[in-house]
Amino acid sequence: MKRVFTFVATAITFLGLWADPVTKESARESAKLFLQNRGVEMSEESSVHRAPRKGASEKDNSYYYIFNAGNDQGYVIVSGDDRTEEILGYVEHGTYSEEALPEHMKSWLQTYADQIQFLIDNNISGSTPTQRATARRKIKSTKHAVPTLMTTTWNQGDPYNAKCPVYYKGDGTTATTKDMSSYLETTAPRRYSDMWNMEHTARRLCPST
Repeated sequence: MKRVFTFVATAITFLGLWADPVTKESARESAKLFLQNRGVEMSEESSVHRAPRKGASEKDNSYYYIFNAGNDQGYVIVSGDDRTEEILGYVEHGTYSEEALPEHMKSWLQTYADQIQFLIDNNISGSTPTQRATARRKIKSTKHAVPTLMTTTWNQGDPYNAKCPVYYKGDGTTATTKDMSSYLETTAPRRYSDMWNMEHTARRLCPST
């Protein structure tokens, strides 16, 4: 699974009038429309992953739904509760696979489930669509686009760690190599000594590279 993530920063809103679960079909339509607005047509056979609510018996009663766009074009995370923003996040490339999900993303998704469960447990009512639209416009008027910071897609799993000792396969090592790769891609012509020093550092971090 390609781990090039672009996430939408979203907020759970606590003011308002009503709260209802979002059905799978309704969530699918939201995902389809979101992708269409980004120039992507969601496949009719696209798979869906759901996070069932605690104690819920209905199949459509979920914290969130994740729809693959198909053809390795990313996926969309749609809220299963109408008290929150519709789209909780999205990925522009790759395919969602729970088996290949890194621990930090599992934790991030669990945070969404916990927040929605908090709304349920405390009987917190939701804002109206008009209120959410107004809040969204205010956010859009103040935010600035941030260009892609890194183009590397490797991670600390197979096959990238095949020649590294077990104790070198950590977040720090992976982040360091990504930083060095980004530096080499974006910096103006460099002295050979700079290149050698960075390569030497990489070999010390992972002797088999």
